[in-house]
Amino acid sequence: VPLAGNTHPICDGLYYPGTYAYSINSIFLQLEITLMKVFFLHTIATILFTILVIFYPEVFINPGELIEGHQEIQKECLSCHSPFQGVATQKCTSCHEPEKIGRVTVSGAALPPKNNILFHQNLSDMNCLGCHSDHGGRDARGATKTFSHRLLKKSLQRDCLSCHRNQRPDDTLHPRVGENCGDCHQTTGWKPALFDHTALPGEFTKACAACHQKDRPGDQLHRQIKVACWECHTTIGWKPATFEHAQYFRFDRHHPPDCMSCHTNAQNFSQYTCYSCHEHSPAKMAREHREEGIYDFENCVQCHRSGDEDEAKRLWRKQRPSQKGKRYERHDDDDDDKDDDDDD
Repeated sequence: VPLAGNTHPICDGLYYPGTYAYSINSIFLQLEITLMKVFFLHTIATILFTILVIFYPEVFINPGELIEGHQEIQKECLSCHSPFQGVATQKCTSCHEPEKIGRVTVSGAALPPKNNILFHQNLSDMNCLGCHSDHGGRDARGATKTFSHRLLKKSLQRDCLSCHRNQRPDDTLHPRVGENCGDCHQTTGWKPALFDHTALPGEFTKACAACHQKDRPGDQLHRQIKVACWECHTTIGWKPATFEHAQYFRFDRHHPPDCMSCHTNAQNFSQYTCYSCHEHSPAKMAREHREEGIYDFENCVQCHRSGDEDEAKRLWRKQRPSQKGKRYERHDDDDDDKDDDDDD
Protein backbone atom coordinates (compact mmCIF):
# COMPACT_ATOMS: atom_id res chain seq x y z
CA VAL A 1 0.00 0.00 0.00
CA PRO A 2 1.55 3.31 -0.98
CA LEU A 3 2.35 5.67 1.89
CA ALA A 4 0.86 9.11 1.84
CA GLY A 5 3.10 12.21 1.90
CA ASN A 6 6.76 12.83 1.04
CA THR A 7 9.51 10.31 1.55
CA HIS A 8 12.26 10.72 4.17
CA PRO A 9 15.55 12.09 2.76
CA ILE A 10 17.62 9.23 4.24
CA CYS A 11 15.44 6.71 2.56
CA ASP A 12 15.47 8.53 -0.75
CA GLY A 13 16.72 6.28 -3.48
CA LEU A 14 15.92 3.12 -1.55
CA TYR A 15 12.40 2.81 -2.84
CA TYR A 16 11.45 0.42 -5.52
CA PRO A 17 10.55 2.04 -8.82
CA GLY A 18 6.96 3.12 -8.97
CA THR A 19 6.27 2.76 -5.23
CA TYR A 20 6.92 4.52 -1.94
CA ALA A 21 7.80 1.30 -0.12
CA TYR A 22 11.47 0.90 0.84
CA SER A 23 13.53 -2.23 1.30
CA ILE A 24 15.03 -3.10 4.69
CA ASN A 25 17.42 -5.39 2.89
CA SER A 26 18.95 -2.45 1.08
CA ILE A 27 19.78 -0.74 4.38
CA PHE A 28 21.57 -3.82 5.74
CA LEU A 29 23.42 -4.16 2.49
CA GLN A 30 24.86 -0.66 2.79
CA LEU A 31 25.90 -1.30 6.43
CA GLU A 32 27.59 -4.54 5.48
CA ILE A 33 29.61 -2.81 2.75
CA THR A 34 30.75 -0.11 5.22
CA LEU A 35 31.82 -2.65 7.87
CA MET A 36 33.78 -4.62 5.31
CA LYS A 37 35.68 -1.48 4.33
CA VAL A 38 36.53 -0.74 7.99
CA PHE A 39 37.61 -4.33 8.64
CA PHE A 40 39.77 -4.31 5.52
CA LEU A 41 41.52 -1.11 6.56
CA HIS A 42 42.16 -2.41 10.11
CA THR A 43 43.52 -5.67 8.73
CA ILE A 44 45.92 -3.85 6.42
CA ALA A 45 47.06 -1.59 9.32
CA THR A 46 47.60 -4.57 11.63
CA ILE A 47 49.63 -6.43 9.03
CA LEU A 48 51.77 -3.38 8.33
CA PHE A 49 52.34 -2.73 12.05
CA THR A 50 53.29 -6.37 12.66
CA ILE A 51 55.79 -6.27 9.80
CA LEU A 52 57.31 -3.06 11.14
CA VAL A 53 57.52 -4.49 14.68
CA ILE A 54 59.25 -7.62 13.41
CA PHE A 55 61.79 -5.77 11.32
CA TYR A 56 62.18 -2.61 13.45
CA PRO A 57 61.29 -3.60 17.04
CA GLU A 58 63.88 -1.23 18.57
CA VAL A 59 61.86 1.67 17.14
CA PHE A 60 58.31 0.61 17.96
CA ILE A 61 58.48 -1.35 21.25
CA ASN A 62 61.88 -0.59 22.81
CA PRO A 63 61.20 0.43 26.46
CA GLY A 64 64.68 1.85 27.09
CA GLU A 65 68.41 1.63 26.46
CA LEU A 66 70.33 -1.57 27.16
CA ILE A 67 73.29 -1.81 29.51
CA GLU A 68 76.79 -1.15 28.19
CA GLY A 69 77.57 -4.84 27.74
CA HIS A 70 74.46 -5.37 25.57
CA GLN A 71 74.92 -2.42 23.22
CA GLU A 72 75.96 -4.77 20.40
CA ILE A 73 72.48 -6.33 20.37
CA GLN A 74 70.58 -3.07 20.80
CA LYS A 75 68.71 -3.75 17.51
CA GLU A 76 68.57 -7.54 17.86
CA CYS A 77 65.57 -7.92 20.13
CA LEU A 78 65.06 -11.57 19.30
CA SER A 79 68.47 -12.34 20.82
CA CYS A 80 66.74 -12.16 24.20
CA HIS A 81 63.02 -12.03 23.47
CA SER A 82 60.75 -14.65 21.99
CA PRO A 83 57.61 -13.35 20.21
CA PHE A 84 54.60 -13.33 22.53
CA GLN A 85 56.62 -15.13 25.25
CA GLY A 86 59.02 -12.55 26.64
CA VAL A 87 62.53 -13.37 27.86
CA ALA A 88 63.37 -17.00 28.47
CA THR A 89 66.25 -18.12 30.70
CA GLN A 90 67.56 -20.26 27.86
CA LYS A 91 68.13 -17.09 25.85
CA CYS A 92 70.32 -15.67 28.65
CA THR A 93 72.35 -18.82 29.26
CA SER A 94 73.10 -19.20 25.56
CA CYS A 95 75.56 -16.31 26.05
CA HIS A 96 76.06 -16.25 29.81
CA GLU A 97 76.96 -19.84 30.58
CA PRO A 98 76.42 -20.42 34.33
CA GLU A 99 79.61 -22.44 34.78
CA LYS A 100 81.65 -19.53 33.38
CA ILE A 101 79.94 -16.66 35.21
CA GLY A 102 82.45 -15.06 37.58
CA ARG A 103 85.41 -16.65 35.82
CA VAL A 104 85.42 -15.16 32.32
CA THR A 105 83.47 -12.56 30.37
CA VAL A 106 81.10 -13.45 27.52
CA SER A 107 83.95 -12.81 25.10
CA GLY A 108 86.19 -15.23 27.02
CA ALA A 109 88.45 -12.73 28.82
CA ALA A 110 89.51 -13.85 32.30
CA LEU A 111 88.13 -11.86 35.24
CA PRO A 112 90.33 -10.63 38.13
CA PRO A 113 90.33 -12.99 41.15
CA LYS A 114 88.51 -10.43 43.31
CA ASN A 115 85.50 -10.73 40.98
CA ASN A 116 85.36 -14.51 41.16
CA ILE A 117 82.07 -14.80 43.02
CA LEU A 118 81.02 -18.27 41.93
CA PHE A 119 77.46 -18.83 43.05
CA HIS A 120 75.49 -18.94 39.78
CA GLN A 121 76.54 -22.55 39.39
CA ASN A 122 74.81 -23.40 42.66
CA LEU A 123 71.45 -21.69 42.22
CA SER A 124 68.53 -23.97 42.99
CA ASP A 125 66.39 -22.28 40.35
CA MET A 126 68.02 -20.79 37.25
CA ASN A 127 65.68 -17.85 36.73
CA CYS A 128 67.72 -14.91 35.43
CA LEU A 129 64.84 -12.43 35.60
CA GLY A 130 64.56 -13.10 39.32
CA CYS A 131 67.65 -10.89 39.85
CA HIS A 132 68.40 -9.19 36.53
CA SER A 133 66.63 -6.80 34.20
CA ASP A 134 67.58 -4.49 31.33
CA HIS A 135 66.40 -1.50 29.31
CA GLY A 136 67.17 0.72 32.30
CA GLY A 137 70.23 2.51 30.96
CA ARG A 138 73.87 1.77 30.27
CA ASP A 139 74.92 1.43 33.92
CA ALA A 140 74.89 -2.31 34.70
CA ARG A 141 74.40 -1.65 38.42
CA GLY A 142 70.84 -0.61 37.71
CA ALA A 143 70.15 -3.93 35.99
CA THR A 144 70.65 -6.03 39.12
CA LYS A 145 67.97 -6.36 41.74
CA THR A 146 68.57 -7.33 45.38
CA PHE A 147 69.87 -10.87 45.45
CA SER A 148 67.85 -13.32 47.49
CA HIS A 149 70.00 -15.91 49.25
CA ARG A 150 66.99 -18.22 49.26
CA LEU A 151 67.79 -18.92 45.59
CA LEU A 152 70.93 -20.76 46.66
CA LYS A 153 71.03 -24.46 47.34
CA LYS A 154 70.43 -25.33 50.99
CA SER A 155 73.98 -26.62 51.34
CA LEU A 156 75.37 -23.16 50.51
CA GLN A 157 72.98 -20.89 52.39
CA ARG A 158 75.22 -21.02 55.47
CA ASP A 159 78.53 -21.37 53.65
CA CYS A 160 79.00 -17.61 53.31
CA LEU A 161 82.74 -17.66 52.64
CA SER A 162 82.28 -19.64 49.46
CA CYS A 163 81.25 -16.29 47.94
CA HIS A 164 82.32 -13.63 50.45
CA ARG A 165 85.82 -14.73 51.42
CA ASN A 166 87.35 -11.69 49.71
CA GLN A 167 85.05 -9.44 51.76
CA ARG A 168 86.14 -10.86 55.10
CA PRO A 169 87.82 -8.01 57.05
CA ASP A 170 91.49 -8.43 57.85
CA ASP A 171 91.27 -7.28 61.47
CA THR A 172 91.89 -8.74 64.90
CA LEU A 173 88.32 -9.95 65.37
CA HIS A 174 87.20 -11.92 62.32
CA PRO A 175 90.06 -14.47 62.28
CA ARG A 176 89.06 -15.47 65.83
CA VAL A 177 85.38 -16.14 65.13
CA GLY A 178 83.74 -18.85 63.07
CA GLU A 179 83.33 -18.81 59.32
CA ASN A 180 79.54 -18.57 59.28
CA CYS A 181 78.89 -14.88 58.64
CA GLY A 182 75.18 -15.45 59.30
CA ASP A 183 75.88 -15.77 63.04
CA CYS A 184 76.33 -11.98 63.18
CA HIS A 185 75.24 -10.52 59.82
CA GLN A 186 72.00 -10.38 57.86
CA THR A 187 71.64 -11.12 54.14
CA THR A 188 70.28 -7.60 53.59
CA GLY A 189 73.63 -5.99 54.47
CA TRP A 190 76.82 -6.29 56.51
CA LYS A 191 75.67 -3.58 58.92
CA PRO A 192 74.29 -3.46 61.48
CA ALA A 193 75.86 -6.64 62.83
CA LEU A 194 74.58 -8.51 65.86
CA PHE A 195 77.83 -9.78 67.31
CA ASP A 196 77.62 -12.26 70.16
CA HIS A 197 80.75 -11.96 72.29
CA THR A 198 80.22 -15.50 73.59
CA ALA A 199 81.33 -16.69 70.15
CA LEU A 200 84.88 -15.56 70.93
CA PRO A 201 87.48 -18.03 72.18
CA GLY A 202 87.74 -18.09 75.96
CA GLU A 203 91.02 -16.19 76.15
CA PHE A 204 89.47 -13.24 74.29
CA THR A 205 86.13 -12.89 76.08
CA LYS A 206 87.64 -10.33 78.48
CA ALA A 207 90.52 -9.07 76.36
CA CYS A 208 88.46 -6.15 75.07
CA ALA A 209 91.40 -3.98 74.04
CA ALA A 210 92.48 -6.64 71.53
CA CYS A 211 89.65 -5.40 69.31
CA HIS A 212 88.52 -2.12 70.86
CA GLN A 213 91.79 -0.30 71.46
CA LYS A 214 90.81 2.24 68.81
CA ASP A 215 87.48 2.78 70.61
CA ARG A 216 89.15 3.69 73.88
CA PRO A 217 88.48 7.39 74.65
CA GLY A 218 91.53 9.59 74.89
CA ASP A 219 90.44 11.47 78.01
CA GLN A 220 92.37 11.48 81.26
CA LEU A 221 89.95 9.13 83.00
CA HIS A 222 90.32 6.29 80.54
CA ARG A 223 94.08 6.77 80.32
CA GLN A 224 94.46 6.44 84.08
CA ILE A 225 92.13 3.60 84.99
CA LYS A 226 93.68 0.14 84.94
CA VAL A 227 90.51 -1.95 84.79
CA ALA A 228 89.31 -3.77 81.67
CA CYS A 229 86.47 -2.43 79.53
CA TRP A 230 84.03 -5.13 80.66
CA GLU A 231 84.27 -3.99 84.28
CA CYS A 232 82.40 -0.77 83.39
CA HIS A 233 80.75 -1.52 80.03
CA THR A 234 78.48 -4.25 78.66
CA THR A 235 78.67 -6.03 75.32
CA ILE A 236 75.35 -4.45 74.30
CA GLY A 237 76.84 -0.97 73.99
CA TRP A 238 79.34 1.47 75.41
CA LYS A 239 76.55 3.48 77.01
CA PRO A 240 75.28 3.45 79.61
CA ALA A 241 78.46 2.46 81.46
CA THR A 242 78.32 0.60 84.76
CA PHE A 243 81.34 2.13 86.47
CA GLU A 244 81.20 1.14 90.16
CA HIS A 245 82.12 4.32 92.00
CA ALA A 246 81.35 2.64 95.34
CA GLN A 247 84.77 1.03 95.31
CA TYR A 248 86.07 4.53 95.98
CA PHE A 249 83.16 6.37 97.55
CA ARG A 250 79.43 5.60 97.97
CA PHE A 251 76.95 8.28 96.99
CA ASP A 252 74.00 9.36 99.10
CA ARG A 253 71.61 12.32 99.07
CA HIS A 254 74.26 14.56 100.65
CA HIS A 255 76.86 13.29 98.18
CA PRO A 256 75.22 13.17 94.72
CA PRO A 257 77.08 11.81 91.67
CA ASP A 258 78.14 15.21 90.36
CA CYS A 259 81.62 14.53 88.99
CA MET A 260 82.90 18.09 88.81
CA SER A 261 82.03 18.82 92.45
CA CYS A 262 84.87 16.56 93.56
CA HIS A 263 86.96 16.16 90.41
CA THR A 264 87.59 19.81 89.66
CA ASN A 265 90.46 18.97 87.31
CA ALA A 266 88.86 17.35 84.27
CA GLN A 267 92.32 16.41 83.00
CA ASN A 268 93.07 14.22 85.99
CA PHE A 269 90.28 12.22 87.62
CA SER A 270 92.65 10.68 90.12
CA GLN A 271 92.68 14.06 91.85
CA TYR A 272 89.70 15.11 93.94
CA THR A 273 88.75 17.47 96.71
CA CYS A 274 86.19 17.38 99.49
CA TYR A 275 86.34 21.11 100.14
CA SER A 276 83.92 22.05 97.36
CA CYS A 277 80.96 21.19 99.57
CA HIS A 278 82.14 20.79 103.16
CA GLU A 279 82.41 23.93 105.25
CA HIS A 280 85.85 23.18 106.56
CA SER A 281 89.32 24.25 105.58
CA PRO A 282 92.49 22.20 105.16
CA ALA A 283 93.93 23.85 108.28
CA LYS A 284 90.89 22.93 110.39
CA MET A 285 90.92 19.34 109.11
CA ALA A 286 94.63 19.04 109.81
CA ARG A 287 94.12 20.19 113.41
CA GLU A 288 91.17 17.83 114.07
CA HIS A 289 92.90 14.79 112.58
CA ARG A 290 96.13 15.44 114.47
CA GLU A 291 94.13 15.62 117.69
CA GLU A 292 93.14 11.99 116.95
CA GLY A 293 96.68 11.03 116.11
CA ILE A 294 96.02 10.95 112.37
CA TYR A 295 98.79 12.58 110.39
CA ASP A 296 98.18 11.08 106.94
CA PHE A 297 94.82 12.62 106.12
CA GLU A 298 95.21 14.12 102.63
CA ASN A 299 93.57 11.09 100.95
CA CYS A 300 90.10 11.42 102.52
CA VAL A 301 88.52 8.34 100.87
CA GLN A 302 91.15 6.13 102.44
CA CYS A 303 88.90 6.18 105.49
CA HIS A 304 85.81 8.12 104.42
CA ARG A 305 84.25 5.78 101.87
CA SER A 306 80.79 7.24 102.51
CA GLY A 307 79.00 9.65 104.81
CA ASP A 308 79.06 7.04 107.58
CA GLU A 309 81.51 8.30 110.21
CA ASP A 310 81.45 4.98 112.07
CA GLU A 311 82.69 3.26 108.93
CA ALA A 312 85.53 5.79 108.72
CA LYS A 313 86.46 4.99 112.29
CA ARG A 314 86.54 1.26 111.59
CA LEU A 315 88.65 1.73 108.47
CA TRP A 316 91.08 4.00 110.32
CA ARG A 317 91.53 1.49 113.16
CA LYS A 318 91.91 -1.36 110.71
CA GLN A 319 94.65 0.47 108.84
CA ARG A 320 96.38 1.55 112.09
CA PRO A 321 96.13 -1.34 114.59
CA SER A 322 98.48 0.41 116.97
CA GLN A 323 95.96 3.23 117.33
CA LYS A 324 93.05 0.92 118.14
CA GLY A 325 92.54 2.32 121.65
CA LYS A 326 92.89 5.91 120.58
CA ARG A 327 89.99 8.27 121.21
CA TYR A 328 87.95 8.88 118.06
CA GLU A 329 85.02 11.28 118.27
CA ARG A 330 82.53 12.56 115.77
CA HIS A 331 82.62 16.21 114.80
CA ASP A 332 79.61 18.43 114.33
CA ASP A 333 80.45 19.21 110.69
CA ASP A 334 80.61 15.56 109.56
CA ASP A 335 77.94 14.06 107.23
CA ASP A 336 76.91 10.50 107.85
CA ASP A 337 74.19 8.03 107.15
CA LYS A 338 72.83 8.36 110.69
CA ASP A 339 72.06 12.00 110.02
CA ASP A 340 70.13 10.88 106.98
CA ASP A 341 68.05 8.54 109.11
CA ASP A 342 67.31 11.29 111.60
CA ASP A 343 66.27 13.64 108.77
CA ASP A 344 63.89 11.00 107.46
